[in-house]
Amino acid sequence: MKQNSSAILDNVYAKDFEALQLSIGASEKAIGLEVSKPILNGQFRYHAFQNGLSMHSVNATEQQDASNAIELPPGLSINFIFSGIVEFEFAQQSHTLQPIDDEASCSVIVNSRQEVMKRRMKKGEYVEKLNIFVELPWLESRCQSSIDRKNLNSLLSRTSVLSWTPTKQTQKKAKRLLKLDQAMSFMQVMHAEQLTIEILTQCLNDLNNRIEPHNDAATQLLNDHSLRLKAAINEHLEVHNTVGDVASALNMSERTLQRKFQRHYGECISSYIKQRKMEHAKVALLINRKTVGEAAYIAGYKHTPNFINAFKKLTGMTPSAFVRSNQEQIDKKHQA
Repeated sequence: MKQNSSAILDNVYAKDFEALQLSIGASEKAIGLEVSKPILNGQFRYHAFQNGLSMHSVNATEQQDASNAIELPPGLSINFIFSGIVEFEFAQQSHTLQPIDDEASCSVIVNSRQEVMKRRMKKGEYVEKLNIFVELPWLESRCQSSIDRKNLNSLLSRTSVLSWTPTKQTQKKAKRLLKLDQAMSFMQVMHAEQLTIEILTQCLNDLNNRIEPHNDAATQLLNDHSLRLKAAINEHLEVHNTVGDVASALNMSERTLQRKFQRHYGECISSYIKQRKMEHAKVALLINRKTVGEAAYIAGYKHTPNFINAFKKLTGMTPSAFVRSNQEQIDKKHQA
C-alpha cells in the first residue's frame, strides 16, 4: 500500500472517511446518518504510513446524532481521548472513553479476529482524540524471536478493551502527534511515523504489564502455529462452507484438520465454522445491508428458513429482529 494521507479543516462528511477505512481494510455502514450533511466540524486528519500502520486525529464538534458500524481486522486500535466523550460497542459490550481527572485517557481495543465495532456520535459533542491502528501482520513482521511471537500471541489471544491513564511522557508525544501541521512535508511525515511507533511501543509495554498471563489449557495451546492455522482457515471461509472444503484448500485430510483444530483450540472445527459464518452473516446484514436470503447464502445455508432458525438459536432473535434491534438501540441512545 502506498503512503496515503488526508487533512480537512472545516466540515467533514462521511465520504471523507473512505480513504481511512480503505487503509485498514475495513468496511462500514452508517446508521441514521445524513450523508449530504457534515458529521464533524473542525479538524480531521489521517495518515497511512506503511502496510498495516496508520493514525488519525479528530479535533472537532460532532454535527449529527448517528452511528456507524465498522468491521475491524485483527490488530490493535489505540485511542487517546483529550476532550469529550466517545461511546462505542465492541464484542457485544458497551464502552465509554473520556479524560480522567483532566488527563488524557488511553484505551486499546485488542482485536484477535474480524469484529464489528459500533461508534455512536452525539450532536454538539466536542471531541479531541488520537487513534493509532496497527494490524496483526505488521506486528508479526516485527517479531525477531520465538519469545516475541509468544508474547504477541498471548497479547492477542483474547478480544478485549483495556483503558488506563498514560504516562506524562506518552501524553506529550500523543499531543504532539495530534498537533502536527495538517500539510506535512517529507521530513514531517518521517517525524510523525517516528512518533507513532514510539507511542505504539510504549502502549505495548503498558499492555504487557496489564494483561495477566492465561493459565487455561486452551490459551497455552495458542502458539504461533495455531494463530497461523486459524488465520488460514478464516481466509478460506470466504469461499468455502464445509470442513472438507477447507481441509482440501489447506492440502490436508478432513480428519487431520479436525484433530489439529481440536488440539490447538479445544473446540470442534465444525462448530467454529458455523460461528464464523454467522459472524459473516451479521456483518452482511448490519454493514453491507444484505437481505436475509443473501445473508443465508453467505452463511452457507441453501434454505433461508434453516438459516433463520440457526440464527435465532445462536442470537435469540431472527435476522430481521437483529437488524431492527440494533437500530432501536441506537435510536434510544440518541434520545436519552
